[in-house]
Amino acid sequence: MGPRLPYLPFGLVGFALFGALLVVVGASQDAIRDALDLDLGRSGLLVSAVMTGVGFGVLAAGPLIDRFPRRPLFAASCAVTAAALFALGPGQAHGYAVVGVLLLAAGFGGGFYETVLNAAAVQLYGERSVRMISILHSAAAVGAIVTPLGIGALIAGEESPDWTLAFRILGAAHLMLATAGATAPMGAPLAATTASDGSRARVLNAPLLFLCMAAFAYVGIETTISGLAIPYAESGLGLSADRGRAAISVFWLGLLAGRLAFAARSAGAGDARSATVMGAVAGVALALGVTLAWTAVELLFAAIGFALRGAFPLLVALGGQRSPHAPATAVSLVAGLGSTGGFAAAWLTGVVGDAAGITVGFATLALWCAAIALPAWLSERAYLREARR
Repeated sequence: MGPRLPYLPFGLVGFALFGALLVVVGASQDAIRDALDLDLGRSGLLVSAVMTGVGFGVLAAGPLIDRFPRRPLFAASCAVTAAALFALGPGQAHGYAVVGVLLLAAGFGGGFYETVLNAAAVQLYGERSVRMISILHSAAAVGAIVTPLGIGALIAGEESPDWTLAFRILGAAHLMLATAGATAPMGAPLAATTASDGSRARVLNAPLLFLCMAAFAYVGIETTISGLAIPYAESGLGLSADRGRAAISVFWLGLLAGRLAFAARSAGAGDARSATVMGAVAGVALALGVTLAWTAVELLFAAIGFALRGAFPLLVALGGQRSPHAPATAVSLVAGLGSTGGFAAAWLTGVVGDAAGITVGFATLALWCAAIALPAWLSERAYLREARR
């Protein structure tokens, strides 16, 4: 076995690849749409397939990585993602349903290994994990920024581009990640199922449930913007597909800048009410920009990304911190149940877009922003109430 890798650079690479996985379908949306002859609703379902897989992967990972060695689980989950992405390659002549299943499998592997990385950060860094997870999720933003630009370069000038090439490149990167994980620190399993007073530990409580609800709404917004930015730019604003691809990158650039700023200010455990402010500000920006049909879509998406900045890392870190007897299980509940929001929001926005226009569909995302703000506020109230008992 080679020299032991330090956690931070390894985690940054892992999250960068996870960020690429989150946007690769949306950034290829126009090419996939033309190849498979899709409407908005079916396009949204392909994005939803990835996020549904992520949700299942996260939920499956939590209890397992609290009990079993993490490196083999990490390597296996990376291999699942790689195999599914390679299977989308040319000459396979897959139909819509098979593509959806393969994307579901890719998401499952991604959600699983992301949870290993999140749980390791919570365990290795303790109260500093809010800052560490914000930094790690900033790397996911970098992956999501670079991927649409790279796909644009791959298909530039191609009349019938091979939309599977980017997926195969991403699959190869996941194989290398699996190999690197053999020497990376990931923390030891925590099999404790009892609280400090000897009673049986209860992971899912009111504060954690509200964190899950806020994460559900956040992932819904992130997924929908990443997955349907191209049709919004084309049909809603009369812009080119390249402008839509650029808007995806700039949205994640706003998230990156915001997460780094949030990490710089987050020295301690954090407060869920910060996510209330983030959701409210993002909702106002989104509602105004879509209602006014602002054609500077890159600036609008950057503002929304910056407003949301540390919401998801904060929610995930608080879930792990406030369940010290089973942090990976708590992290998996927040991130896993949250990921189901990616399925719901992308699909519903596509359905509304087909029925009433993509502009109306995108406007409904302001309601999803409110669904971050209120549960985050309720979570902190419930947590403080339980702490006083």
